[in-house]
Amino acid sequence: NYNVEIYDNTISDVYGHAIYIRSNNAPFPNNINFHNNIIRRTGVMGVAIVNGTNITIKSNLVEDTPLYPINIEDGIADQPAQHIYILDNTINRWGWDPTYTAHAISAEESTGLIWDDVVVDGNKLQGGDAGATNTTNSTSGPISFWGGDLKKNLKITNNVSSVPVDGWASRFNNVSGLIVQHNTFPGIAGGSTDEVAHITNSTNVTNGPNP
Repeated sequence: NYNVEIYDNTISDVYGHAIYIRSNNAPFPNNINFHNNIIRRTGVMGVAIVNGTNITIKSNLVEDTPLYPINIEDGIADQPAQHIYILDNTINRWGWDPTYTAHAISAEESTGLIWDDVVVDGNKLQGGDAGATNTTNSTSGPISFWGGDLKKNLKITNNVSSVPVDGWASRFNNVSGLIVQHNTFPGIAGGSTDEVAHITNSTNVTNGPNP
């Protein structure tokens, strides 16, 4: 669980997740670096992070995932989700299963994880929701950090989408220390539900500029 580097691999056509980072008990994963890989056609997620510290997911191509390409999920109370960096990945086509909300990068926890210092920067979202549902006319958001857990020090910057969004491009709640800046989402027209970032129940927020 310590000092693991995974790079220059192609992972495709697997039954479950391509990469699954977790420990049931301490010590938790620490110093995990997953970079410059290609993930295609997984059965579930691309990269799933349950718990851990100092985890970097960088410069990967993740495409054709039925659920969430990059997801923080299923941790339990008092486990860490700290110093997690999701950087410069290209995500192409996701959400083939219409049963689930079509997020590209997400965390939906209400389990009591200890959150601190999560950065989502420089990612490219292409192709969009490929299922019967559609992220247009949606309040789900391709980037979503939602749920009851208090998320501390969350930074969402320099992400670029080529997918038109009529609704919420990103959504956040229960965040203490949130920065949402320099993200580009086309199709934001300024209607009643059109927002680059929909933010509720959060403090110490910097929202914008977002072109």
